[in-house]
Amino acid sequence: MLTVFCPPGETGVFETTNFVNGVPTAITYAPRPFNGRFVIDLPKELFQQILLGNNGKKWLDGNFEAMEWLGRDHVMETGDAFPGRNRPPPIAPVMVEVEPKMIRLRAPAGTTAFSHGGTEHKVDKSGHVTVAENVADVLLSHGFLPA
Repeated sequence: MLTVFCPPGETGVFETTNFVNGVPTAITYAPRPFNGRFVIDLPKELFQQILLGNNGKKWLDGNFEAMEWLGRDHVMETGDAFPGRNRPPPIAPVMVEVEPKMIRLRAPAGTTAFSHGGTEHKVDKSGHVTVAENVADVLLSHGFLPA
């Protein structure tokens, strides 16, 4: 058996039929979680068939260790192989808080305050207000002008 990584979105079950004493027997191969990814234990021949299928490129790209392993001579080897077992877990995306861009607008004549998103904003004595860009987009449609 060869353990390989499942490409993202490819976590389906594979079924084959083996003949034991002339009787067809269905065998199912299902993915399992491993170190933050899904892997699947397959016979080498079935993995090679998958590589030749419609999504073979995705499987090829996600299993460079297995491809290198398959390229070597394994005539004397027996047992299971998991060429990518030392691959580190995927790194979570880094989330960075970004301050919103602030926009200065001139309020319509006579406007002293407004509310947006449940927050009240005061217009200063010069008739201007500084708000986040997403709020400015709304205010521009209500007669506020860029300062």
